[in-house]
Amino acid sequence: MNDDFSFDDDISNILKKGAVEKKQGRPAKKEEQKRKKCVSTYLTDEEYENFINFLDGRTMSTYLRKMIIKEINFKKK
Repeated sequence: MNDDFSFDDDISNILKKGAVEKKQGRPAKKEEQKRKKCVSTYLTDEEYENFINFLDGRTMSTYLRKMIIKEINFKKK
């Protein structure tokens, strides 16, 4: 049997070419753009169901964040 191929040799060639070194994913956010604080609340079953129906497919987190920001900006005026 001829052992011309070696897994270790193949991996070292890939590493030398830099194929594994490329960073994937989106760029990191600046420190002031990162969201670090969490807000939560409790709802009754009925309140929760009404809220889900009200969202009509929108995400809870996006809707609530926009509403909080809207209220904060309104109060600043």
